[in-house]
Amino acid sequence: MPSKKCSAAVLISMCVFAAAAFGAAADEIKERNRVISEYYRLAMESFYNGEYTSAIARWTEVLKADPEQALAIKLIETARQKMSEKIKPLSAEIVRLAAAGSYGAAAGKNAELLALDPGNKRWITLGEKLGKVAALVPEETKQGKVQWLMRKSVNAYLSEKEDPRISVNASRYAWQLKPDYTAAAELKDFMETEYREAAGSERLVSGMNIVDQKLQSALTNIYDAKYDKTILECNDVLELEPKCVLALKRAGSAYYASGNKQKAKEAWLTASRIDPSDQELKKFMRMK
Repeated sequence: MPSKKCSAAVLISMCVFAAAAFGAAADEIKERNRVISEYYRLAMESFYNGEYTSAIARWTEVLKADPEQALAIKLIETARQKMSEKIKPLSAEIVRLAAAGSYGAAAGKNAELLALDPGNKRWITLGEKLGKVAALVPEETKQGKVQWLMRKSVNAYLSEKEDPRISVNASRYAWQLKPDYTAAAELKDFMETEYREAAGSERLVSGMNIVDQKLQSALTNIYDAKYDKTILECNDVLELEPKCVLALKRAGSAYYASGNKQKAKEAWLTASRIDPSDQELKKFMRMK
């Protein structure tokens, strides 16, 4: 059994070690606080001089040192608001260029935004996406159904609220309409890789394009009383072919069968405006 003197010595050693560790931790915290204070000082100096990019960079360093610094987050947002005069025109130009299919040019403008605010997560993500797309399709600005579908696919991918279904379906349909167009084929492969789950949830049927495939699926689902699936398939078709009367008719029928007569009438009315001569639609519109 250890002697009392031995036990006391061990206890003293433990206390000394704990005190030393505490002291080291205290020194570390003190140094961190000093660094944070210095970053705040430099950031505020930049802010008051109108150097908002520099101020944001300093406050970003504060958050790296201590992610719980709520004040730094608020000040970064304040600086971004101050920068809005420069940011808004650039943001609008990126949206315009991307919508038009000028992805390389849009990537360049996004780089200008990042130079103003390197830590902006939204712009970092957008820059990465634009870079991937521009490597495949630097520009797709020509008019035509295939080009429109390709732009629709990419814009759904670039959107802050991504829509994998549109990205995959539109790229697949563009490729099906023009299978010998290399850019369309590469975009399809890219979207299927980016959105494996969405791509894997529906296999393409040989001998049918995706619109015909979905219209057939919608009809099958009506017969099986799976009205929600019918509506989903029809909405997918309308994203690709906005004036598809058959998709509107089948969506209307699914709404009607599920008890949503108002939505049914809206779908049929839209279809009748596209094809006023459709006799079946006239019959549908008289249904109570």
